[in-house]
Amino acid sequence: MKKIAISLLVLGLVFGGFATVIAQDEVEFAFDSRTDREKVFRESLEEFEGQVTFNPLPGTSEKQLNYYTTRFAANSSTPDIINMDIVWPSTFASADWVMDLNDYVDEEWKDKFFEGYIDALTVEGKLVGTPGAAGALLFYYRKDLLEKYGFDNPPETWYEMISQANVILDGEDDPNLRGITFQGANIEGLLANYLEFLWGLDGSILDENGNVIINNEKGVKALQMMKDLYSKYGVADKGVITTKTDDSRVIFQDGRAIFMLNWPYAWGRLQSEDSAVKGKVGIDTPPAFPGHDPNVCLGGYQFGVNANTENPDLAWKVVKKLSSYETRKKAALVRGDPPTMKAVYKDEEVLETNPWFEELLPILETGKSRPKSPAYPEVSSAIRNQLSAALAGNKTPQEALDAAAEDLEELPLYK
Repeated sequence: MKKIAISLLVLGLVFGGFATVIAQDEVEFAFDSRTDREKVFRESLEEFEGQVTFNPLPGTSEKQLNYYTTRFAANSSTPDIINMDIVWPSTFASADWVMDLNDYVDEEWKDKFFEGYIDALTVEGKLVGTPGAAGALLFYYRKDLLEKYGFDNPPETWYEMISQANVILDGEDDPNLRGITFQGANIEGLLANYLEFLWGLDGSILDENGNVIINNEKGVKALQMMKDLYSKYGVADKGVITTKTDDSRVIFQDGRAIFMLNWPYAWGRLQSEDSAVKGKVGIDTPPAFPGHDPNVCLGGYQFGVNANTENPDLAWKVVKKLSSYETRKKAALVRGDPPTMKAVYKDEEVLETNPWFEELLPILETGKSRPKSPAYPEVSSAIRNQLSAALAGNKTPQEALDAAAEDLEELPLYK
């Protein structure tokens, strides 16, 4: 019987050029193949040799999401384990495509990770994944320029940022220098940027009862500040409304901005030999509004288990290893991935390789996730399209957020 079962499984399932050939005592692990992820995963899972089949996925995250949803919608048992963007868990959970891992963990295990990641992976009480690599929309600043003009610390509020930027801009008298660059183009980063302004006012998209409140006074004030940075205060260039993620990085790396909102990937580029700001950069939480605390918007890739896996216990052991201290340390050393496990930030070898992690730790402790929805792409588009219209001057912030709220009322959102 065993030979028959294995023979049937060896027939496999084929989709998009990927063949699945999994024996009964094996699991398939599909993941984003870009950069050195495969090296980290293979070395970390050596103890599972013969039990894990690796399925490195090429292409964009959107193509990978399409691959996963196609497989899961067909009730395929593979891939057993997936590497998922932080905004995907709600989509998978709402369709019962991923396992609830609460039976495998306790609070002590959860406490090892940043609270924001456990929250992002918890959908209606179900823990639908384990933490992997961390990421956040960080506030970068020019340490050299702040020191030159007598500022002991980066700004804590947006008004302090405006004041510091104006002092430095006046002093430098450089027409190519701007106060701040951020992602104002109609991309996913625009929503992340807006959320940091919104959270810095204790604002929210939903209230505690699940009602849409993005268009209330706080939501409007946050969006108005984003626009005012270029239209009123002149510390951002108007071109920020079409600025994408790497555009911001290039501007800052060339020494053409004092402050920047961007993701951790930028750090390594800023320290490269061809960077005009090498050794001159600091990171912090974004400014908030007076009387409020800041939060960073989380990113990163996490791990999930297919609800139809034929080997749930083995799959759990593998994702537990992928989220372990040893694997997160290896990812930090090989790829520079910020860990989601707090203890790794105390590791001497990790800090020697990534000294900036010491600054990153308290920042990630403030992290919050983007809206949870099984229709996340539609939610993101509904908000971003209106933010973009307001920044371009086609609508007032109130008009834009009223329209966004109307669209969100028709979409599923989790508290």
